[in-house]
Amino acid sequence: MNQQPVSYLQTDPRWSAKDYSARGEKTTIGASGCGPTAMAMVLATWADPQVTPATECAWALAHGYKAPRQGTYYGYFPPAAARYGLTCRQMN
Repeated sequence: MNQQPVSYLQTDPRWSAKDYSARGEKTTIGASGCGPTAMAMVLATWADPQVTPATECAWALAHGYKAPRQGTYYGYFPPAAARYGLTCRQMN
């Protein structure tokens, strides 16, 4: 675990232009990747420093969590955390 929280921006040029498109759309991490970017900060801080917004967006896409013409489905967060043995509780 990192001593300091990891901070990422979805608009970072390392990944902002990478594809984050559900079927039938064309978008990028910079435009639609705020959820996976936020989760990447948590995971890189508490579980695996190799996690980035790009790795999280790729996982979200591969598992059907990208909402067409929107961002990321709310249901993405608990399973994303569970992959690393973390618990994520959703609040309404």
